[in-house]
Amino acid sequence: MLRLYLLCCLCLSLFSCRDDVRWINGSVNGFVPVYSKDTMSREITVKPVRNTTKAGKIYTYNNYLFQNEVDSGIHIINYADKLHPQKTAFISIPGCTEVAVEDHFIYANNYNDLVVIDISLLPAVKVTNRVPNAFPAVNQMYPPENGYFECVDPSKGRVTGWKRQQLVNPKCQR
Repeated sequence: MLRLYLLCCLCLSLFSCRDDVRWINGSVNGFVPVYSKDTMSREITVKPVRNTTKAGKIYTYNNYLFQNEVDSGIHIINYADKLHPQKTAFISIPGCTEVAVEDHFIYANNYNDLVVIDISLLPAVKVTNRVPNAFPAVNQMYPPENGYFECVDPSKGRVTGWKRQQLVNPKCQR
């Protein structure tokens, strides 16, 4: 009886093993990197007002509110009339996830770089300083979720995001 019990346990343990090899030689849902040339990903510009889709942190300065649009930039909102706040512009900062305001400067990340933006003459803004690789932990080498993905090729540019799609014979997994 004990032998039969051990044999059943052994069989069950073999069937409970996960076999990832079957996915490597086939098609699986995974992530593909979205690339941008370095000059495009470093460009900071003021653009017209746009809708907020991925709201982040907010800061105030005088009669202005600055709202981070995660991975895209910063909305400038004039709230001099507290009952009727108005968006006045959008500062496009690719890869921006963090923002802080002190005196008349915005401090934000542009992927791995720290950028300092003078806001004393709003709505006009001016980049006054850039510290390259100030945030080395901002790693775009891996997708936002674990699983299969297309390996990053640095010769194609900087990874600016990830999109989900069907992959055939993926080589990378996390």
